[in-house]
Amino acid sequence: ISRDPEKIISEITNLLKNGVKEITLLGQNVNSYKFENVDFNKLLSMIDNIDVVENFWIRFMTSHPKDFNSEIIETIANSKHLCKSIHLPLQSGSNKILNLMNRKYTREQYLNIIKNIKDNIPNCGITTDIMVGFPYETEKDFLDTIDILEKAKFINAFTFVYSKRNGTPASEMPQISAEIKKDRIMRLIKKQNEIAKNLSNKYINNTYTAFVESYDNKNKHFITRLEDGKQVNINSSDKSILGTFVKVKIINAGISALLGEII
Repeated sequence: ISRDPEKIISEITNLLKNGVKEITLLGQNVNSYKFENVDFNKLLSMIDNIDVVENFWIRFMTSHPKDFNSEIIETIANSKHLCKSIHLPLQSGSNKILNLMNRKYTREQYLNIIKNIKDNIPNCGITTDIMVGFPYETEKDFLDTIDILEKAKFINAFTFVYSKRNGTPASEMPQISAEIKKDRIMRLIKKQNEIAKNLSNKYINNTYTAFVESYDNKNKHFITRLEDGKQVNINSSDKSILGTFVKVKIINAGISALLGEII
């Protein structure tokens, strides 16, 4: 079910007037949005043209590779408010496993989308979901997933081990052993951490706009996020920055988060 775009625009406009700075559009598959003659790309353009306030960010999730098109990439590339951040679940790098999962795209098609994003939206932060241990997954299938990890260079990957769900087609298939699944998830995480650390190092000594999302009482720092989705932790005693955009210089980098200072 797709909501009336005019109601979406009205809701976003009211939120912006009341001080909201960042809004996320949510859908099981946002790309399949369609209301009369308005598709998701048209909706993004309509939202980007809202002019009640000067500074705000729009994010969306989750996209499905089977219908993530070049028009959306072009709209993001030319937008004022759409974040240069895309979450695009891969699930598996093996065509055999993708077919068994009924994902309706191939590894080649997925890599073409990644190339299109990188060619048209420089410095776009691409994140993904990956599952290991799906029925019939061989070592070669797993290595196909690692291969895409190395080629796509995601800034973050949410990794999962397949677990059986009764009533699904996959539950009737031969299951992978727990030992193999554990081994593969650990190797996957290790490889992704290496990639993420190398990407994080490139932020050091550069300056960015960040949105201050929350304050971590345990670790005594603010959690902020860059437009590309990368988390930046900031030490500051100024509670008034919460919910605002700030300029930050990156002074150190970890795997999942950067360390910055307000300038």
